[in-house]
Amino acid sequence: MKRFLAIFLLITILLGGSGCTMNPTQTTESTESGGKEVTVNKNTARILHHLEEKYGEPFFYVGPTGDSMSGTHSFFVGCDSMPGEEIKVSIDHYNKEDELIRDNYLLFKYHNEIYDMLLRGLQTEFGDVVLYYLPGVSVPRANLPADASLDDLLDDSGIIISASAEVRASRLNSLEQAENALLCITTRGCRYYFSLISVEEEQFGKLSYEELSNGALAGEYEHFAVFVKGDGGVQTSWD
Repeated sequence: MKRFLAIFLLITILLGGSGCTMNPTQTTESTESGGKEVTVNKNTARILHHLEEKYGEPFFYVGPTGDSMSGTHSFFVGCDSMPGEEIKVSIDHYNKEDELIRDNYLLFKYHNEIYDMLLRGLQTEFGDVVLYYLPGVSVPRANLPADASLDDLLDDSGIIISASAEVRASRLNSLEQAENALLCITTRGCRYYFSLISVEEEQFGKLSYEELSNGALAGEYEHFAVFVKGDGGVQTSWD
């Protein structure tokens, strides 16, 4: 179980799609980034323009993703409506007739809704919890339109919802409880990585995410549940 949780926590940190980095060093066009002019190559500028037409606001190049596991090109962009966020863009069949441009803008758009959905499910089962959830860098497998609904997003198998929750030890007693708390996501088509960790009353709400993770890896907590749905199917573990 400890090895399983270690893999989960590593995935939580490193989670992301795969691809090779686009090189914007051919400085042939310029774009605005937070009031500053940034020079990018023509293909990057073309994709930024595509995103602007799709979502109705300007986008700017942020940097490479560092991915190098497939032939898909990818990089991060930003926009003024989501300050500080790095939106991932993946391009299949780059610069060819059947080019497909996908992005995870909707994960940021629906961030609060997904967080609230998870929180409601957990609170219904366990009362007060501490929830850790960030959008991550997974990208839909489908080219979802700008007006796609939250349901459309959560039913896409390319999306990965990754979260951890701290639960009072007195409330987390069975795997069935944990399963019921997460039905809002586990019944959808997306992939997911969840961990629920029970913490004694005197520690509840006082640990950082790093302390919580290290404690779980060291086996310091009475119970924890892990749920993983990847391309290989669903796995659950309880300790």
